[in-house]
Amino acid sequence: MQAAISSHPAQYLADGRSRLCFDFFRGAVAREFSRHSDASFWGGSVLQVAHDSRPVRHAVLAVAALRRSRDARSHTPFAPFAEAEYSRALRDMAAEISDGGPNAALNAITCAILFIAFEVLRENEIGALGHLESAIRILGQTQKGDWRQESMRVRVVRLLARLDLDASLYLGVRAPGLPVSELSSKVGTDELEHLLDAANLLLRRATYFKRAIADDYRYRQLGDAPIQALDQQNQFLEEYRLMESRLRTLGGLDYNEDQRRRISLQQIQVKMGLTMMHGCLHREESLYDAFEGTFGEIVQICEEILMQDASASESAFTLERGLIHPLYWTASKCRNPSLRRRALELLRRCPREGVWIAEIQARVAERVIEIEEQPIARFHGHGVSENLGLGYGGVHEFLRIHSADLTFDKMQRVIYMTYQTCPNGLDGYWHVSLEALKY
Repeated sequence: MQAAISSHPAQYLADGRSRLCFDFFRGAVAREFSRHSDASFWGGSVLQVAHDSRPVRHAVLAVAALRRSRDARSHTPFAPFAEAEYSRALRDMAAEISDGGPNAALNAITCAILFIAFEVLRENEIGALGHLESAIRILGQTQKGDWRQESMRVRVVRLLARLDLDASLYLGVRAPGLPVSELSSKVGTDELEHLLDAANLLLRRATYFKRAIADDYRYRQLGDAPIQALDQQNQFLEEYRLMESRLRTLGGLDYNEDQRRRISLQQIQVKMGLTMMHGCLHREESLYDAFEGTFGEIVQICEEILMQDASASESAFTLERGLIHPLYWTASKCRNPSLRRRALELLRRCPREGVWIAEIQARVAERVIEIEEQPIARFHGHGVSENLGLGYGGVHEFLRIHSADLTFDKMQRVIYMTYQTCPNGLDGYWHVSLEALKY
């Protein structure tokens, strides 16, 4: 349900363009940013803080103007105005922190989140990560008395936790940086919120285990993982299965459309996390073959959500992950030719989700399929697109790509994909390849 949205503080907005951008944020951007999450932060908290904080108002105007500049229907040059407002927000926020006002910490974190949105909109992931780290650092230095109300702190922590996890999943090597202690309390106001918070916490803990511990055994050390790591993996698998069951039960209850959408989005994240955890300590890519049903469920749920979003414009944007990563993961790790191509087709239809750009992820997934299936196609004397009759056994273990690390030259529209295979068996050395892909 959309949160109540405050009227704009007209007395603080200097001109018509400022009022236009503030109204655009209130009426369109806040709703768009909330597509994959609770609307109470963007549609409520941010605008409430903007009433009292000049740097937050400038940051709101900057984000709204930059988002407006991406809209094909806009004929007014908003980008220079966005850059000017961004500079004002940075300058005024530095001054407010220096003065140490009563709400300086709250305003600084709100600004940092808006700055993340601004940098993501202009595809500067490094800048967005810098603001994320700043927000986490400031949050760690705050006390309960620094917040107007506990509900405000809960909303901020929830959003930062999701953005922190996004950064870890996108970069592929970074463990989540927000301390688990910030999330360990029961912050949900009802059964739905509590369960969604618990699912997000599970995803964060599991991602930290994968990045900080499991990746070392899977990619850098030969031999079996120690019993302690295997025990942790099994505990996470049990938690994932329990969470999957609880979300399935929740999905059958009487919730409104927005709530059901959030449940569905969390279901695909948990299903993806379950498959990731299953293979995180072992080199055998064929382990994923046991999850054809789970991959099929991910694709089915994503397809249903995309059908609901069929009216969204091509420039639609949300700050947080939703469908792109699960579909990319499915197209890459599911070796059923028909199912992985269905995931690829849906991936190409996704609007942008923060740092996740469907066009880029689809190009990489397409190349992964080509690399894995090309030798089989040559053997049978046909093209890769005709591999639909193959079963899982059609893609041999030594052909499968275990990981793909990506860097980008967005000016030249080039993806540099560094990927690893095990052509000499599971106990052999890694073969590392680099390709440049145009998109």
